[in-house]
Amino acid sequence: MAERDPFKIAEKIFSYRTGKLDAAERDILEQQMAADPALKALVEELHDLDHVQKEMIYLLVI
Repeated sequence: MAERDPFKIAEKIFSYRTGKLDAAERDILEQQMAADPALKALVEELHDLDHVQKEMIYLLVI
């Protein structure tokens, strides 16, 4: 993925997962996922937004 800012990557993945990317942005991200197994794994890991929220709360508590 060309983007290296982790916050922008997270924002793009969140927008993808919540259906807020336009078709062109979605296509670009899907092409990047096809070419980058690590990015694809990250997107799949973040698929379960409830799980992500629980992990974030856990990290804030410890």
